[in-house]
Amino acid sequence: MRRSDPLASRLWAKIDQSAGPNACWTWTGAHSTPGTPIIRRGGGRPMMSAAIAVYEIEYGPLSPGHKAFRVCYQSGCMNPRHMIAATQAEIVMLLALSGRHYHGERHHAAKLNAEKVRQVRDLIHAGASQQMVADTYGISPRTVRDVATRHTWQDVI
Repeated sequence: MRRSDPLASRLWAKIDQSAGPNACWTWTGAHSTPGTPIIRRGGGRPMMSAAIAVYEIEYGPLSPGHKAFRVCYQSGCMNPRHMIAATQAEIVMLLALSGRHYHGERHHAAKLNAEKVRQVRDLIHAGASQQMVADTYGISPRTVRDVATRHTWQDVI
């Protein structure tokens, strides 16, 4: 893609750059259901991530397995100066180093906490079935197994 492409013209029209060249630029266009900035590719093709469009207009196509990652950590930022190409493993590492990768009870979807993890382990060690424990705590039998074998929640004693 080039800056002169019709997609590029529509894309830049939906980005508020008024905060300056080094600040985060706000996306004013459409969002997907989970809130991801999106733009129609044109020509009957499906929607695409606006961040990917910005990245590819500025730097060229992303390599296979890479995503456009914002080092400012602002999901709506469209400033290409804030974007790098990164693999999922690199993104997880960057998030962990920045303290933004949540796991355990800090994760938004956590169904367990340290106390419940201890209870799950105690029940399994006492002979309860994985299915019964899973049903009790609203988790899968695989999660019960992973907790009991310390594949997950290793930090809970």
